[in-house]
Amino acid sequence: MSFVSLSIRFQSAGMIPAPYTHFYELTARPAGMSGLYIDFSITYTDREELDEEDITGEGFTLNDDFAWSGKLGAAWLPVVHSIVSTTKLGPFDETKLGEKDDFLEVTIDTGYDDPMVGTPTQAEPFLYAIQELIQAIYEAGGKEKPFELSYLSFQRSGDSEVHLQAQFATRTVKLITIQKGQETHSALPWEQLRTLMGVVFAHDYIPGEGTAKPPKRDGHYLDVGGDEWYDIGPLDDVHEALSALLV
Repeated sequence: MSFVSLSIRFQSAGMIPAPYTHFYELTARPAGMSGLYIDFSITYTDREELDEEDITGEGFTLNDDFAWSGKLGAAWLPVVHSIVSTTKLGPFDETKLGEKDDFLEVTIDTGYDDPMVGTPTQAEPFLYAIQELIQAIYEAGGKEKPFELSYLSFQRSGDSEVHLQAQFATRTVKLITIQKGQETHSALPWEQLRTLMGVVFAHDYIPGEGTAKPPKRDGHYLDVGGDEWYDIGPLDDVHEALSALLV
């Protein structure tokens, strides 16, 4: 399905506490075949009663509001086309939202009939795809750097390393693996990255609980881009998924 624009208004559920609660608006429009024009703004709400430590202690800053208008490259055009084509909208009625419900209003303008307005009948996959788009916007707007992950495995049979960089703005994944002193560069399919991150981030990595450097002993260690190393020896699913990248 071709489209003229995709617009989203989102407000986190009432039960979500500050500093997490937020509101955003996002509009994507095709830029011919070369990419997408984007208008995006996000505002974090209900922080007036919080102390600075209440905010920064949760990994935020004192000013997380952000706005950006610009262009994403051609890699995102088929992705948003797919979102538009596969998203089914049901009726949206703000008065029926409870404390556990997000406010999620979506407008799809195909240019043929009146714009369709509603809320996705399958909100979870829709919001997952949009969150990837927002991450791309953060990169393009300079708010965040590409995602990086490093994995070290120290074993009697030999040491190995995995270094991964995912650029959401271009939807590309660079992979460097090192085994027995041999360094290999390759690319990882985007869908494989999704699967990998689903395994890795099924667990929490709490800032301050890692170490500045990986221990120099046998084991498996992970840095998820925060300059801290976590012992993931007990997390069999994680180090097995990362070790599989070495094959």
